[in-house]
Amino acid sequence: MTVSALLACGFASDALAKVGFLKDISSLQPSIRLSAVSEEFKILPDKKKMMRRLMKGVTDTKIEPLRVNVIPVKKRINSLAKRITQDGKYKKTKDLIVVKLENTPFDKRYPHRKSLVFEEGDFDTVDFEKLRKHYSATQKKLTISPSVAGNEKMLRQLWRQADGFIADDKKQRKYFEKISSKQSIDVSDLLLPKFAERANGKYTQYQGPNCFHAALSFAAPALAKSNRVNIRREKNHHPAMINHDELWYALRNNFYEVDTQLSDVKYGDLLIFFDYSPGKPTQFSWIKHASVYLFGPYTFSKGSKSANSPYTFKTLSQEWATWDRLTSNLGLKVYRRKIDTARKNPLPSLRDWIY
Repeated sequence: MTVSALLACGFASDALAKVGFLKDISSLQPSIRLSAVSEEFKILPDKKKMMRRLMKGVTDTKIEPLRVNVIPVKKRINSLAKRITQDGKYKKTKDLIVVKLENTPFDKRYPHRKSLVFEEGDFDTVDFEKLRKHYSATQKKLTISPSVAGNEKMLRQLWRQADGFIADDKKQRKYFEKISSKQSIDVSDLLLPKFAERANGKYTQYQGPNCFHAALSFAAPALAKSNRVNIRREKNHHPAMINHDELWYALRNNFYEVDTQLSDVKYGDLLIFFDYSPGKPTQFSWIKHASVYLFGPYTFSKGSKSANSPYTFKTLSQEWATWDRLTSNLGLKVYRRKIDTARKNPLPSLRDWIY
């Protein structure tokens, strides 16, 4: 195996990985300090996508069935039944859940829980709209006013960072027109590249598109789409899914690691969350989550590969808190896209390292 292949697979020595893991996110300094208004609201999955999941999830392996992860204890079962039952049918809904769970094995990855799959006949007792609300998530509406002291200068600097990702002349004109006329700028309208603008606040119907795919699609869409990067096809998953070894290869070849003690974080930087073992060479299997940095405290990401997880704006502290609960030793690394990544052809074939 070549040296480059060894690096891609994560067998590099710590001498080659000069930047350590960040354990205190308060030390992460933003390069753009903007005063933004953040309004939180609830989003729901599209009804048509939910119906496709219900009708086709069993036969189409790319489409995720309508399911809910449940810890099979009485308190959790009762709580779920109350949230999703039709009026007057609580006991029938609870009994339905109990029977389904009895015939469902524990999750291999999370052995304390089971995946409860709903079928068409279950909606004699389960309320479709209540189940839809069960999948709700919190989204943020981010707006920036050029009238706030210091914001106009920072907004101009922010576009210089974002332009290489957005590359849209119409957006650019509208953006600077709003600055000149002191009109508020909606981040979701003018400060996202095509993929993120289209996906933001939405759910898929597929199992597979995950946080790794979302991060690569934001920063380097050609890499996310390339079968030279996304080389493996996971059984019962949509082809868009990116595995952590594939993400690691792209990071090592098309991005460079940022030393956050020497450089502030910038728009489009990838925030990679690791569950790492101190004193050992960095392994791709340690990667647990990927997010994209925007500005100030804000990020863009998808929570998981599940269709129950939408693409949303979050804060870095929210993302850290989530993964701190799910890992034993959480550490963060920051990666920045190389200048030529957006222009050059994807990487050579990965067959020599993936197999």
